[in-house]
Amino acid sequence: IEKSSEAIDTVVDVSGAVGVMVESKVAGSLRSAKWNMSAAIGVLAAIIAMGLVTLWVIKNKVINPMVYLNKTMAEIAKTGDLTLHIEGKSQDESGQMASTFNGMMHKFNDIIQDIHASVAQLASSSEELSASATQIASGSQSQDSKAAQVSTASQEMSATLIEVAR
Repeated sequence: IEKSSEAIDTVVDVSGAVGVMVESKVAGSLRSAKWNMSAAIGVLAAIIAMGLVTLWVIKNKVINPMVYLNKTMAEIAKTGDLTLHIEGKSQDESGQMASTFNGMMHKFNDIIQDIHASVAQLASSSEELSASATQIASGSQSQDSKAAQVSTASQEMSATLIEVAR
């Protein structure tokens, strides 16, 4: 029994030594694995943060200006108000597009004003032409009447000359 106890104690001691040796090797690997996992989580968090910042920038610099431009163009199409403008404060492509759009709307407004002025001038000229035509028509009637009088007078003179000649 004593020998069995010693054998068991030896097996327990060897088992404990093996356990300590395995634990020291596993503990190092476990620490390394935990550090790798923490680093991976940190990198993943940084990637997610960069993705969110990128989405925010795209939304504010690209999507919002396009939505604003679309709404303004729809408002112009709905109301026909060519005096509407887009507020473009930035110097990027969106600001340049807003500036170009405002220039285009200014040109459209100038064209409409020129057409309006031309129509007013055309109406005035048309009234003058109508008055002139009325005056010419009146003058033609007067000439027609006088020509009829001259014709009548000529016939009377002709008749008188014929009588005198007889």
